[in-house]
Amino acid sequence: MAFYASQLCITPKHLTETVRVVTGRGAASLIAEAVTLEARLLLHNPALTVAQVADQLSFADQSAFGRYFRHTVGLSPSAYRQQL
Repeated sequence: MAFYASQLCITPKHLTETVRVVTGRGAASLIAEAVTLEARLLLHNPALTVAQVADQLSFADQSAFGRYFRHTVGLSPSAYRQQL
């Protein structure tokens, strides 16, 4: 969440409080939902490698993206692509 707060030039605490007041949900859950949705959309593009998707989503590396995606979706990015 610190990454997104810094991109907005606000503190993580302010981001969390503002998002909760406006939506009634935590900022972390909204960010995770948005990142997962964007990852799914990017993985639909066969011209992009999984590493390129990870880079576009600002993950440190492909491995970190793979762990995140597997945790949230239940499949690796490659397995997700095979199901399309």
